Amino acid sequence: MHFACEKCSFSTNYKQNYNNHLKSRRHNEPTNTYTLFFCEKCKKSYKSSVGLWKHNKKCIITDSNNNNNDLIEIINKQSETINSMKEQQNEIIETVKLISQKPFTNNNNGIINNITILNMLNNNYDNVITFEEFIKNIQICYDDIEEIKDVDSCIECLNNIIIKRLKEYDVHKRPFHCIKDEDINAETFLKQKEWVHEYIRDYDNNTPVLDEKVVRFIGKVNEDIEIMNIDNETKMNLKKILKGTTKKNNIAEIKTGIFYGININKYELNHNLQNSSLEKEAN
Repeated sequence: MHFACEKCSFSTNYKQNYNNHLKSRRHNEPTNTYTLFFCEKCKKSYKSSVGLWKHNKKCIITDSNNNNNDLIEIINKQSETINSMKEQQNEIIETVKLISQKPFTNNNNGIINNITILNMLNNNYDNVITFEEFIKNIQICYDDIEEIKDVDSCIECLNNIIIKRLKEYDVHKRPFHCIKDEDINAETFLKQKEWVHEYIRDYDNNTPVLDEKVVRFIGKVNEDIEIMNIDNETKMNLKKILKGTTKKNNIAEIKTGIFYGININKYELNHNLQNSSLEKEAN
């Protein structure tokens, strides 16, 4: 049963509680001595906290001024963020323009524009797997990585893995090309959905795409450790060494070391570009 006191806005399902309420000071005090409870939203008053609590569950009136101020503040912050993003985007666009126009000097003292390189890759190196597919197809053995002890040995082992697998592909089907000029500046041209080029050196070491590829490669090494035919203790030791060696602050060094070490890929693209230029001149 439900027992309610209309005078005090009190209700209960237990008769004993109701009887106790009828004897209480709250019930028997004069009406004008009640403490009023106010709703902060709509300013309505209630004689009890229970009444206010029930009201608050239904009250939807809010302080419009505060809401407007909050909305204005949010809009201002969003505008500042958008403007900042636009500035960064403009800086990136200008940087890309400068990079694309930067002439690249090969060992034959020829000047080759990066746009020319990308055009050649897109037109003549189109039937190429992506770097992700290349890494996915690699089966890493214990012999490939057993010598990893520190960053230098890690670079050497990962280098050897990539070089060994790259040799299995025709030059025109390799997923990336690393070229270096006589000033030891280097670039990597990488096949994703399209060919993109990244600086390894001489451009603020700003190569996020290659960083991501190295992390993926290390992830593949970890996956293959799990299926190697070695005891669990050796697996755990390998993973521990690899984790300590490939910490975030070592990725840039590992990335640079890996791509500098791919000597089979260093000058092939340069020579093809040079030969292509000579053929055009002859014609």
